[in-house]
Amino acid sequence: MDEQDTVGRVVTRLRSRGPTTSVVHDADRLLRRAEPVARRVVRAVAAGASAEQVEELVQETLLIAWRRLAEFDPDQEAVFEAWIRGIARNVSANARRKRRELLSEDGLIERGDSAHSVLAALQHEERDQLVTEAISAALEGVEQDVLYHRYVHGLDREQIAELLDLADSNAVRVVMQRAQRRLKAELERRLTELGHGRSFVRTIGD
Repeated sequence: MDEQDTVGRVVTRLRSRGPTTSVVHDADRLLRRAEPVARRVVRAVAAGASAEQVEELVQETLLIAWRRLAEFDPDQEAVFEAWIRGIARNVSANARRKRRELLSEDGLIERGDSAHSVLAALQHEERDQLVTEAISAALEGVEQDVLYHRYVHGLDREQIAELLDLADSNAVRVVMQRAQRRLKAELERRLTELGHGRSFVRTIGD
């Protein structure tokens, strides 16, 4: 490690000089060294995310770290990686919550009903498993692929169209409209079962 770009020196220079060219250069080197740490956390927390999504979350983590770098205590260099890991965990968890909310935004699960409450209580892996199984049971072919990428990977219509070589986002919308009713019924059936009797649902508030 070059002396000029240790965590303490970079933060101290950033605080005293501001984002000069040399400080930005050294801060970039500092954060690039932390990139593998961020990537490991993202892959673990955002399990099931595509390679592209992982890279987006890693870069978002590094961007947030850069914006907050001047707030880091230069005398706490030993906990710098833990600080990076914390940012990566928050970024990844927020991304997973956003994917989960897509079911409500698209009208498959109504906010406030029992199915929504059961879904919210599931662990991340359990939620993805449940949605994946429902998609597999209710749909076939391109409908299965489209709704899997929407509700498990959290992709938007433009991304799905590009990934599946469909004409455009409108073509994806047509597939989604055609398939959502069957997926909605299957999800409600499974969530109703989970909401009664023995299940792996965690009690809300635990």
